[in-house]
Amino acid sequence: MLAVLATSVAFMATWLTIGAFENVFHPFLNETYTAEVMDMAHMRGDYPEAYQFVTYRHLTNVRLRQFLFRIITVWEVSAAVVLWIGAIALAMAASGALAPDTALALGLAGTMMFTATWCGFLIVGNWFLVCQHCR
Repeated sequence: MLAVLATSVAFMATWLTIGAFENVFHPFLNETYTAEVMDMAHMRGDYPEAYQFVTYRHLTNVRLRQFLFRIITVWEVSAAVVLWIGAIALAMAASGALAPDTALALGLAGTMMFTATWCGFLIVGNWFLVCQHCR
């Protein structure tokens, strides 16, 4: 069971590491999209009648958007590190080199951070009305 958990946490760590890597070394790839979301550009252009009711939600301050993107990136890097620590700890516990309770706690901490990352994306997406099926 611990080996399966280690593998699952490692998959999450791998996925988030790639995303964090891109945000650190090629921020323009996601920063532009993040700015469009916060500005509600698609909502304004595609649904102007509905946009008028939620225009107060958009965020146009460039410095604030860049600051928020940096916070997101720091969070992602931190979550990836904790996930890798959890995955390694779970693998060590599976081999008997670490107490299972310690490994499970570390794995759970990383999993919580991964889940919080996605919940954050969903919550922010709902606030800025990012509607994938609307496009």
